[in-house]
Amino acid sequence: MNSVLLELEQAVIAQLKSAALGITVEPYPNSPDDYSLLDPAGAALVVIRGSRYDQQFNGVQNRATRIIVTLLVRNLNAHQGAYALIDAITMALMGWTPPIQGSGQNWCGLRVVSDQCVNENNGVWQYDMVFETSRLAVSAYNPCY
Repeated sequence: MNSVLLELEQAVIAQLKSAALGITVEPYPNSPDDYSLLDPAGAALVVIRGSRYDQQFNGVQNRATRIIVTLLVRNLNAHQGAYALIDAITMALMGWTPPIQGSGQNWCGLRVVSDQCVNENNGVWQYDMVFETSRLAVSAYNPCY
């Protein structure tokens, strides 16, 4: 079974890797508390956080999907390293349109929702960047019958 969400996550990861950020880019780990930041420059971790649906009309709904990019960086010395990476990630994803997926429905270009510093733990700073895209969700059932 194909998953458009998995394909979206993989497309975002590929887009960030192609941006040559100089950090590790990978899917969000199964156990975030056990994640070890091995790359001395940092890491961008990508996860799909869920979708919201508009009202259905004749078996069609708009599906707005949230993407979280968690940025982990060390020893920021006034946060300057994180700021440049936040800007680079924003420029790599803002307005970028993921490739056509599965059913032929297009994703819309990504929009930036927010970015914020979440915490610092032993010199590792975490910033969460939230993006959103949407596409039509079309029912497999004919709503007219």
